[in-house]
Amino acid sequence: MYGMSQTGPFEAIVLGLSERSERHQAAIARLAECALGEPDLDVVLQTACEECLSLLDIEEARILVYQEEANGLTLRCRARQPQPSPALPVWHAAAPPAGASAVPAGLGLVPGTMFPAGLRAMTSLPIGSADDPFGVLELHRPYAREFSELEVNFISAVARLLGRAVERDRELEAMRLANDELAAQADEARTLLRELCHRVRNDLQGLEGQTHLLARHTSDPVARSGVQALGRRLMSLANLYEHLLARPDQQRIAFDAYLSTLCVRLQDAHDLTARGLTLELHAEPVHLPLPNAVGFGIVANELIANAVEHAFTDQPDDQPTGRGPNGRVRVTVAPEANQPHVARLTIADDGNGLRSGCAQGEGLRLAHRLTTHHGGKLACETGNQGTTWHLVFPCL
Repeated sequence: MYGMSQTGPFEAIVLGLSERSERHQAAIARLAECALGEPDLDVVLQTACEECLSLLDIEEARILVYQEEANGLTLRCRARQPQPSPALPVWHAAAPPAGASAVPAGLGLVPGTMFPAGLRAMTSLPIGSADDPFGVLELHRPYAREFSELEVNFISAVARLLGRAVERDRELEAMRLANDELAAQADEARTLLRELCHRVRNDLQGLEGQTHLLARHTSDPVARSGVQALGRRLMSLANLYEHLLARPDQQRIAFDAYLSTLCVRLQDAHDLTARGLTLELHAEPVHLPLPNAVGFGIVANELIANAVEHAFTDQPDDQPTGRGPNGRVRVTVAPEANQPHVARLTIADDGNGLRSGCAQGEGLRLAHRLTTHHGGKLACETGNQGTTWHLVFPCL
């Protein structure tokens, strides 16, 4: 009747095609997400077989891959219906649809390739490029009927997605191999660097020991002082390499830990306990790039050594003062308040104060040059109650 909505055969076919198209598109979207996000290629291949099996009227979906050694195809994965469905398409009870091929009389069918209906269909699409093939996607239908255009488009999309997944897997495998090679090279480099740091540290410690022997047998006070200063700088570098031995590939140094080792070595080298002097360290975590740690480490070494050697001696003959048994050198390092990328190193003594002309010594001139070179600022406050050095420098 006019004015009433009725669905005829043609409209039902169109609606059925639209519904199937939407289901195919949803399946392609799921497979695309899996192909681009799943690192395991076998999972992607199995998912593709299962999607084809769930959407297409087929008995089995399987993927075969090329094997150069065998010069053929081998099965990689498959998905099958639990058992062949006994239900047959409607046309099996009548005439076959257009396009269905008849079986010639007398054709010998291989056992296991036919159902009671007597016919089956198969299609396969290549996966990968012609220059670098991966394998084929093979679909088996339990009866002889051509795949529709909609089904062919779906199968082609699946094959293209699988080709992209194979490319991605090969790219990931190449990256994994490259990363493994880089990791092996990095391990070898770390081993060589650790050995180098070990040898450099030993050589510096050996040179430091020789400077002590040389200073002990040198009668000239000026020459002896120069040799002792050289030994201190060698000790400072040896301490730095000792820290590098723990992690030779580190790009920054824990400056607070380095200062702790430096103070212990200076206390032993100058026998401060016997002289009645105290060397204190108050340190908060401060990290420096390796080049800055070398420079500021030498600066700290010069300033601390200058304090323990000269702050507690009389001006005329460099003999210990009456203040010596209670003398104290205090070393403090910490980030600046409200400036996390700036640190302050303070070295304060309660000695006689900086004597006239001492500020022009070679050690202090070196400290000023290194401070300027590495972007720091060095200032001094001195008087009868002692000397305080302030070193402000950038940190990480």
